[in-house]
Parts: sequence; structure tokens; C-alpha cells
Amino acid sequence: MQNKEKSLIKEEIVPLTSLRGIAALWVVILHFKLLASEYCIDFGLFSKVIDKGYMGVDFFFILSGFIISYVYMDKLSQPSIKKIFKYLIFRLGRIYPLHFFIILIYVFCIYGLKIKLAGLYTSHTLILNLFNVHGWEFVFTDTSQSWNNPSWTISTEWFSYLLFPLLAFFIYRIKSIYANIFLIIFLSSIMFLYCKDNGFLNLNLFMKGIIARTAWEFICGMCLFNIYLAVKNQRHNYDHLFSTSCFILLLIILFFKNTLLKDFICVFLLGLSILFSSKSSNFIKTALSSVLMKWLGINSYSIYMIHFICLLIFKLKFQDFGIHSRLFATGIYISIILLLAHFLYTFVEKPCRDYFRNLVTLFKIS
Repeated sequence: MQNKEKSLIKEEIVPLTSLRGIAALWVVILHFKLLASEYCIDFGLFSKVIDKGYMGVDFFFILSGFIISYVYMDKLSQPSIKKIFKYLIFRLGRIYPLHFFIILIYVFCIYGLKIKLAGLYTSHTLILNLFNVHGWEFVFTDTSQSWNNPSWTISTEWFSYLLFPLLAFFIYRIKSIYANIFLIIFLSSIMFLYCKDNGFLNLNLFMKGIIARTAWEFICGMCLFNIYLAVKNQRHNYDHLFSTSCFILLLIILFFKNTLLKDFICVFLLGLSILFSSKSSNFIKTALSSVLMKWLGINSYSIYMIHFICLLIFKLKFQDFGIHSRLFATGIYISIILLLAHFLYTFVEKPCRDYFRNLVTLFKIS
């Protein structure tokens, strides 16, 4: 049974896992800087980079489209009920158990411990969160920021997962590199015009446009995977230069003045970083493949999901300890999140994911 299960899981692209961990920390530090500025260290020149931490979400969705395509595109290019059902059980097992567990923590803190947490906590939004549809703003308005605030991305990711079998049927058949590039540019242009028409100054969309934002990036990730398939066996002397330049250019642009165009350029560079990190072999890939970076990536989902309630409680309780050192406060905050995330990964996320994988083996792919 285990051998059959392993055959369903493709080899991990380690640098991409590590990048996911960096993106999670990027979001964590942004939220800490915004909501607990009195405890957060001064990042100085790098404050501009931290302020773009919401782009960690954009990275997640491009990467998600890429990785889901890597694992499932060929299987679902000829879809069947069994294949789709099996795929959905896999994806449900990946994201829902931890999402549900974090909601239970919120319920316990609010109704059991009577902790007055800032946020929107109603029975209506609780039901939407339990069904993981609270981020579907085209159906439910003003609910995406309820309960575990960052989980709106998990809701919209589930929406993308539901769309994937249909998308895979068509995008799988787009083999040309140029056709995939054209589709990325075409969809990005539509998204840019949508943002301009609605007066958005950047991609940090909350109550309006979050489904459009995440679905666009998910599809771009799928197209990037097609490009990866076309070029993965090609090796050029300038691969190392391109991959290194991509990361350096991204870092430089993050220091520029905030504009909508800047965010779109960053999304483009984030996509290239995924493509090059999966293909190239250089010192960046070596660093991203280190044990520490891989650990960060493996625990990234738990880091992302637990950090916000930690932040809310931190704000309420940390002042009681009479600690005034920002460096110490920031270090304690991040350390607690990492420890709790590892605990959640070990005892909630991974066991539940493995349980769902064992369920999946009951359904044979024809």
C-alpha cells in the first residue's frame, strides 16, 4: 500500500519548498510590523521590503499553480470522476485539517478563555469559515477577514483547486512556450486594467478582487509549469546569471516607490524566480536546499496559519511582562511561532495529510 502511495507523489523540488518558507516569514513579519509596531524592531532600509510582505501571498499562488500542475496536470489532462475525486481528497487533506484546527483554537480562546481578540467573530462567518468559502467575495461580502484573518487565502486556494481540473484540461494542451507567455501577458494585462479601473494602488486587495488576484496568479503558475516542461532539460551557460539576476533585481525593485506597476513587475519576477529555482543549479539553489531552509519550507503552512492568533494574543499579553526591548520582543514572537508551527506540523498537519493520502489509495486511477 505504501509503495502504491509513494508512486503517486512526485519528487519534491526542494528550492521551491524553501522559497515558500521565506514567503511565509515575509507575511508574518509584515503583520507584526503593522499590528505590533511598538514591539517590532526597526528594519531601517529594509522596511520597504517588509512593507511588500503581502506579495508573499502572490508568490504562494503562483507557486501553487506551478506545483499543483507538476503533481496533477498530466493525470487530470484526461479527467474522470475517480481522478478528480481522488485529487480533491488529496488537496482537502492538505489544507483543511489545519484550517479547522486553527478555527477550534480561536473558538476556545474567545468562548472558553474569554480572550477579547480583535476581529470579526460571528456565527455566520464561522459557518463560512468551516466550509472554507469565506474568501469567495463574489458570493459572500465582507467575510474574508473573519476569524483566522490570513485564512482567506486558504479559501481562495480551495476555489483554485476546484477550478484546476477544468483548467488542466485546456492548459495541458498549450505546449508552445510563446503561447504560454502570451497567455500570462494577456491575463496580466486584464488584471492590471481591472486594478486600475477600481482604483487599486497595489495588489494588496482585500474585500474586492481577491478571487481575481489569486486565480490569475494560479493560472500563471500553471503556464509557468508548461514553460518549465519545455526548458527543464536545456542547460545554458547563462542560466546561473539569469537566476541570480532575477533575485537581485527583485530585491532592488522592492526598494522603489510603491506603485501598481511595481507590484506587477514583482509578480513577474517572482514567477521567474520559481522557474529558475526549479531549473538552475547554482549557489542560490544550494542555499535553498540546506536543512534549515527546507525545514522552514516544510513548516511554512503551519507558520502562516498560526501566526495571526499568536500576534493578537501577543499584543494583549506581552506588555504584562514588562519587556521593552524590541529586539527581544521580535525574537520571542518569531521563536514562539516557529515552535508552535513545528508542533502543528508534526501532530496535526502531517498526520492528517497522511490519513487523507491513505484514504486516497482506496480509489484506483484507471
